[in-house]
Amino acid sequence: MFGGFILKSVSCIIVTYNRLDFLKRCLDHVLNQSYAISHLIVVNNNSTDGTEAYLNTLTDDRLIITNPHANIGGAGGFSRGIKTSVEQTSDDFLWLMDDDTMPEPDCLKELINSADQLKDQFGFLVSDPLWTDGTPNQMNVPLTKRFWTNKLSDDLVELEYATFVSFLFSRSSVLKLGLPYKEYFIWSDDIEYSSRLREIGDGYLVVNSKVIHETGNNVGADIITDSVNRIPRYFYSYRNLYATWRKYKGHKGALKQFLQAMLDLTRVLRHSRDHKWLRVKTLLRGQFAGFFFHPKVDFIDTNK
Repeated sequence: MFGGFILKSVSCIIVTYNRLDFLKRCLDHVLNQSYAISHLIVVNNNSTDGTEAYLNTLTDDRLIITNPHANIGGAGGFSRGIKTSVEQTSDDFLWLMDDDTMPEPDCLKELINSADQLKDQFGFLVSDPLWTDGTPNQMNVPLTKRFWTNKLSDDLVELEYATFVSFLFSRSSVLKLGLPYKEYFIWSDDIEYSSRLREIGDGYLVVNSKVIHETGNNVGADIITDSVNRIPRYFYSYRNLYATWRKYKGHKGALKQFLQAMLDLTRVLRHSRDHKWLRVKTLLRGQFAGFFFHPKVDFIDTNK
């Protein structure tokens, strides 16, 4: 028993790529939670910085390491980690995060307390994502529902979607709804999957569950100003967002996303200070690819 409730088993899933220093600290935070995890699944996306060798030195019995031997992106990594948890453990809940995520000591306990409070009737729960200075992390600000205060007295904020930064959901929901789209590679896989999870229950931010997401700076992603080495990522952003809103918002949602992309194109032409045509080409390629992007949901066969 924990706080009067039956203990729930939790798999923590971390996806990492060439950030060993972050990963070490993330593992330390996860393994020292006041509410102990049952398993820790690390998906090493073919890192070249010694991550695999370091992971092989760890002896914690809860650790499950998977090495795809290719960089399958954050989307592919989380899909692989979720599949590993369902196939190799019987844990009740899955707790997702990036390798630069540092959950505070009671982070998971507060998520589980809220799960108990809701009698496990929810789609997903997510922690309050902060930056290193304690302000909201602009890369992870979730979208609240129009009427988001319905459970505010229970320290819960109702959400439309959230990112995979201390993100909790049930094993049973995976069996019912399938895995996140590995084909997204990076970006918006969390928006799509949290939208999918809301088909079976509401999503909430748990006010008392805190996590520090140590991104390099505290600004949101923006193709107009982002550094040149990050520009290719926006292909996936525009492609994936179009496919996501077409799926969940229909033709109106797809049209709204297309118009937003055209507005962004205008802003690039007017305001980008460098690599303007690379930004334009990337945006247009991603948007065009979205018209034809229809990934299929993979389900886990538990009868194997």
